[in-house]
Amino acid sequence: MNLVCKEFVASRQDNKGVLILSELAGAAQELYDAIIINPTDTQEVADAIKQALVMPVAEQEKRLLHMREHLQNHNVFRWSHNFLTAFNDVIPNPADLETDLPIQPFITAFIEARKRLLLVDFDGTLAPIVNDPAEARPSESLQRTLVNLAETSDVVVISGRNRSFLEKTFTGIPVYLVAEHGAFLKKPDQPWQRLDLSTDDWVEPVRSIMNYFVDRLPGSFIEEKETAIAWHYRLSQREDVEGQAIDLTAQLRRVSSSIPLTVIQGNKVVEVKPAQHSKGTVAQTIAEQKPYDFIISIGDDTTDEDMFRQLPNWAYTLKVGSGMSFSRYRLARQQDVETLLQRMNEVLIEA
Repeated sequence: MNLVCKEFVASRQDNKGVLILSELAGAAQELYDAIIINPTDTQEVADAIKQALVMPVAEQEKRLLHMREHLQNHNVFRWSHNFLTAFNDVIPNPADLETDLPIQPFITAFIEARKRLLLVDFDGTLAPIVNDPAEARPSESLQRTLVNLAETSDVVVISGRNRSFLEKTFTGIPVYLVAEHGAFLKKPDQPWQRLDLSTDDWVEPVRSIMNYFVDRLPGSFIEEKETAIAWHYRLSQREDVEGQAIDLTAQLRRVSSSIPLTVIQGNKVVEVKPAQHSKGTVAQTIAEQKPYDFIISIGDDTTDEDMFRQLPNWAYTLKVGSGMSFSRYRLARQQDVETLLQRMNEVLIEA
């Protein structure tokens, strides 16, 4: 359970010291304020040790405070409570919905709520993963469901996609749109707001590194957005493509920049963006704008973990698929997302 690193954080009552943590450790999914390294990369380990040795005390305190707060909120009692609650609350679900979500209490909370907020990822959540990203679309029935849900709830599609793609895809559907992991926000019937105002002097060195990998791995390609740049490798047939993605991620994390950058290794994609905004920051901002008494967040990828972490503890957070997650519940497949949203729509019609 990787408790030694957590014991270190818990013991630093003076909020001084630096935690260097392997990205292969389970705790790396929780302790984001540690210096995360690939333990097989000797240069990266050496750079991390140097960074720790020269880190200002103020930054040490900030990182440790964040990690200590996380451990206080996610202790063994919360873990055991969630574990046992999952057993107590599970009731037989429809055969076409694979989830550990307690359906009846969930539906009751949804119907009784006065202010509802739905935060939903796009790729792998509202739309199935496809080889050509430009071809991804929610089904026609799901589009109708979203229109109906938006009449009584604030529905937010929160994605890494660029704003032109999202606006075209959701034309006529009155939902909030969040593009490029929180860099842009569009409310229904309003123009886009740019939330990320950082400089882009980091793009050229990142592009140069990615181009090298495009040349090495036929089938991979670069997608340039307004505030981010991504390397897609779903179509590459190289057997070692996952290892190459890890190598690229390590190189990108060493890029020198005037602003903090985030390197995201997602589902067959490696993306670089400014660290100022994320799905988590924009989800939290939206959630705080109204007195919501029902919040559900659904996503399938690494970037969605920011949403799960930063929403209130009582929110319904659901990860689509397997893998470690901060979410409270799971949906087995992308099609279960559509089934669940349709069920929510049906009970509103019946109410």
